[in-house]
Amino acid sequence: MSETIGLGKLVQALSGVVARARMELDAGNLVDLTAIEAGVNELCAQATTLSPSDGKTLRPRLLALMDDFGHLSRAIETRLGELKQELGDTGGRQSALRAYGKTPGPSR
Repeated sequence: MSETIGLGKLVQALSGVVARARMELDAGNLVDLTAIEAGVNELCAQATTLSPSDGKTLRPRLLALMDDFGHLSRAIETRLGELKQELGDTGGRQSALRAYGKTPGPSR
């Protein structure tokens, strides 16, 4: 049972890390996924030691965490699409400036 409590706390902590990552992403900040990766690795390592009945107890929380990961993934994909668009727009402007022989710089 203590394994279930420990794993439940890990799931809760990981859910908090995912929520903070989404907030940072929504604010336009860079997100470091290292802590999430480490948490998932630890979660998987501990989950393999659970009995089937303990696994059933944690299943709803694990499914909720997977849903959190899905929301984070979609938010990352959306932000990546926005960044690609911004980079494409910038590249197009630079190409146009080069075509006209003008380089961006300070105004005189």
